[in-house]
Amino acid sequence: MVQWQDFDFEGKVKIPLGYYLVLLYLLRAYALWVVSLTYREDPTLILSLVYSDKSLFFYSLVIGIPAILTFTLFSLKSQKEKPWFARLWRKQHLVLSLALVLDLGGQFIAIVNGQSNGHWSQILLLMTGFYLTWYWIKSLKVKRFFGNWLL
Repeated sequence: MVQWQDFDFEGKVKIPLGYYLVLLYLLRAYALWVVSLTYREDPTLILSLVYSDKSLFFYSLVIGIPAILTFTLFSLKSQKEKPWFARLWRKQHLVLSLALVLDLGGQFIAIVNGQSNGHWSQILLLMTGFYLTWYWIKSLKVKRFFGNWLL
C-alpha cells in the first residue's frame, strides 16, 4: 500500500536509511579490505583485528555479494522499464533478508566454535546484525520502498 510519507516533495520515492545501513553492514568486509590496503606496513593487521580467521573474512566477502548486486541494480534505475530489471528488483528484499540471516548464522557459529577471538567488536557486530535483520524483516517502510521504487 502506497503512503504519502514514502515520497518526497518532487514525487520521488524516499530511500529509507535502513536500506543504506543494511548494505553497509553486509559490505563491511569489502570496506575493511579497502581500508586495509591503505595500510602499507602490514595490510593483514587491520583485517586480523576484526577477522581472526581467514575463512570468516572470505565468508563475509561471499555474503556481501547480494548487497553488491542490489546496489548495482539500484544504480541502474534507468533500466527499470526492462522486464528483467523489475523481476530482479522485486526479489532483492528477500535476497538481502537471506544474506542477513546467513551472516548472522555464520557469526553465531564462529563465536560458538571459538573461531573468532572473542573481541568486543564481534559481539557488537552480532548485536548490530540482529537489530538490522529484525528491522529489515519487520519494516513496512522498507517493503514499500522495494514495491514502489520502480514507479
